Amino acid sequence: EMSFTGGLIRTVMRYLPHHVARDEKEHAAGVLRLAAWAAWLGGGVLALIIFLAADPIASSLLDQPEAAQPLRVLAVAMPIAAASGVACATARSLGSIMFIVYQFVFLPLAFVALVPLVRAFGGGATGLSWAFAASYMLPLLPLLTYQRRLTRFLPRPEVRPVARAAAGFFGTACLVWLAEYVSRNVDILMVGRLLTTSDTGVYTVAQRISTLPPMVLVAFNAFFSPTVSALYATGRLDELRATFRRASLWIMIVSAPVLGILMSLATPVMAFFGREFSGGALALWILCLGQFVNVGVGLISVVLTMVDRQRTVLACNVAGLVVSAALCLLLIPRYGIIGAAFGTTTLQVVVPATLSLLAHRSVGVSPFSPSYPKPLLAALVAGLATHYLAACLPPVLPQLLVGIPVFVGLYAAGMVALGEKEEALRAIRALREAARRRRQVTTDPLGATLDPPE
Repeated sequence: EMSFTGGLIRTVMRYLPHHVARDEKEHAAGVLRLAAWAAWLGGGVLALIIFLAADPIASSLLDQPEAAQPLRVLAVAMPIAAASGVACATARSLGSIMFIVYQFVFLPLAFVALVPLVRAFGGGATGLSWAFAASYMLPLLPLLTYQRRLTRFLPRPEVRPVARAAAGFFGTACLVWLAEYVSRNVDILMVGRLLTTSDTGVYTVAQRISTLPPMVLVAFNAFFSPTVSALYATGRLDELRATFRRASLWIMIVSAPVLGILMSLATPVMAFFGREFSGGALALWILCLGQFVNVGVGLISVVLTMVDRQRTVLACNVAGLVVSAALCLLLIPRYGIIGAAFGTTTLQVVVPATLSLLAHRSVGVSPFSPSYPKPLLAALVAGLATHYLAACLPPVLPQLLVGIPVFVGLYAAGMVALGEKEEALRAIRALREAARRRRQVTTDPLGATLDPPE
């Protein structure tokens, strides 16, 4: 179901700004009509299949017969989640990032608020499933109302002219989403199979912490994806290339200090969760090293997807998944969680680097600019100083309370010394602008474009 919804979201974000930018509003409305049909009808069919097959799935695949009833409850929420995803993708495509508030604030808070109510009535796993489903059901009407408000400028939809292209893209987008999802979790799955429960817990914490910096990509991607689609639709390729370089630099400026803090303070960060977790410090360090490459060129897959190179993205992700799984299978039995971290880091480096090379050859885009190495240099110097300072302090809390502000101060000073103060301020302003725009309505997908390249 997540792959199905992910494919719908990417299809809307690919074609809605594309047709709006070309003033093909009937076609844009047709894309939304198709997405709505797919969400309710396709999501409903998937829900019915899972609902009817809940018993064999729980018994044979999960080996937990008691999970059948929670599965049925979750199946009820599938078309609702798909329709919500289409509404959020519409907002992203038209310049609003309301979806961040919905996805990362409202949904978690609604679920957390419903959990005590469920427990009070002794709901168990089925009750928690109802809480999860209700967190999607409650905001559905306001969300669809907001979507209607955003799209009121669109005329009567024309579905037939866009159906074939959208359907073809949707199928590939589902597969890409599935490959990316499996890639993000294959290491944890294999650690759970090959190592002890304790090692699995330590590695899971390290792996989840290392995924925090890429959340910066979500904020930038909110206005970058529709911008790329619109620029490509109108033939403004030089502006697309310049916009991509600036976005990549800004992402590195914001992400480098977060990754630098995690790497320089890896031991106290892991020990914060308990003394037994400190053994995962090296794994965290290796994973963060790979994330430097991932966030540095992370938007390259968005560019390729928005310019109809989604099959290239799929092929690279599948190949990377196979290589990562093979390395984990080979290294985990011998090197434990360090082997898992190395296998995952290989995936984080090889796939984005390959996509970047292919994008440069096919579209002419590259993330690199003369300023690109400067945040890396500033983070390296700040990280080394913070690491050696933390080694002189009492463990955990003093190391974190002193080390984090020291790193931030040194990083800021380094950016100023390297002459990148203004660029760093632009990156921060871009994030603030994205936050400010979350309640605005626009019919121009280029309204969320980054500052004009210099």
